[in-house]
Amino acid sequence: MTVFLLLAAILIPVFALISLVSRLQSEIIPKDYKQKIKKSCFIILSIGVMGVALAIYNITLWSEEALKIHEIFNRFLDNNRTSIEQKKKKSLKNDRDPYRDLEKLATLKEKGLITESEYESKRQIILERINGNVK
Repeated sequence: MTVFLLLAAILIPVFALISLVSRLQSEIIPKDYKQKIKKSCFIILSIGVMGVALAIYNITLWSEEALKIHEIFNRFLDNNRTSIEQKKKKSLKNDRDPYRDLEKLATLKEKGLITESEYESKRQIILERINGNVK
């Protein structure tokens, strides 16, 4: 769309100027009208230049907005990466700490949430992990 606006801003005044200049060549047109045509040419050319400048300004604004959006998106990705890495580290830390698992297991037994046989079977698995028998 921007390219279309830029082309329109350039081509419309050019075609209007060509038309007016060709009329200036005519001998039939009185001198005072030729002056008016020259002023019209100047006005049309000025409008064309302003149109091109406006199109370039809009492209610049869109580029700045695109850069801002890109920066926000990158910050979002960085925050997510950091968050995911922290969760992974926390998860790995919890998985590799059998002593913490033993404490949790003892707490569950004390609260009556697991039976003695469940406690002993899970405890045996954790102790084997501590001794290196099970990875």
